[in-house]
Amino acid sequence: MWQTGRLVNFSQFSRTGQSLPFYGHALDAESQLHRVFAKVAGKRTKLRPQDLFLELLGTLVARELGLQASDPWICEIDPAIVRHLNEKHDMRLSSHYAFALATLDKLVPFRTPTDIGPVPDEVKSNLLALDLVLLNSDRVPKNPNVSWFGGELLIYDFGAGLILNLNDSEVSAEIHSEALQGFVGDHLFGSSVAGPALRQSLEEVFAHLAPTLGAVNLGQLPPDWQVPAKKLTDYLTHLCDNPTILINHLP
Repeated sequence: MWQTGRLVNFSQFSRTGQSLPFYGHALDAESQLHRVFAKVAGKRTKLRPQDLFLELLGTLVARELGLQASDPWICEIDPAIVRHLNEKHDMRLSSHYAFALATLDKLVPFRTPTDIGPVPDEVKSNLLALDLVLLNSDRVPKNPNVSWFGGELLIYDFGAGLILNLNDSEVSAEIHSEALQGFVGDHLFGSSVAGPALRQSLEEVFAHLAPTLGAVNLGQLPPDWQVPAKKLTDYLTHLCDNPTILINHLP
């Protein structure tokens, strides 16, 4: 479902991104070197292990929906890179594992609002529905978190989602459903997706999310990701089992 490796090089920070993503290189099990785009949890990035797992899960479900997304990685960070990030960049890491995406060359920036029209309606609707389920509030016109690659939309960045108290799924679901009105209005594609299409896409997301959750082996995640990942999967399983919680609250 995802690649695993060891992050052995830090190249440079991305020019964009409040969570300080950066480019580097990872070694796979065959000692092959791959260029990756990485995110880490820490005081300065304001990301938690929960957010890194949400990046992974969002990427996996996006690909199941037929949306274009790079290969996801979980990388153990080499001790030398941990020291570099903490001492030179004051990252104060809270996990020694990174979420990463395989980098792609020749990405074309997405320009709003001119680029919204050419995006296929199904892509708009499916991405809006996926972000809605993950409550990913960071995909807005000023910060689209998509690019063009090979003439198709490339999707990334799911980490700013589900900022909820996940200890009580029913209470969290109530808060989640009440947030939908403003969420849809603010989303990159919120004004260009009709209600019936969004409802259909939401059902499609649940149809792919449930088996993806079932296929994720939490024991294969980094040890410090496993407890928050269990809370997230329990909550999202609750939504999959009760899809009308969100469907009936669509604007």
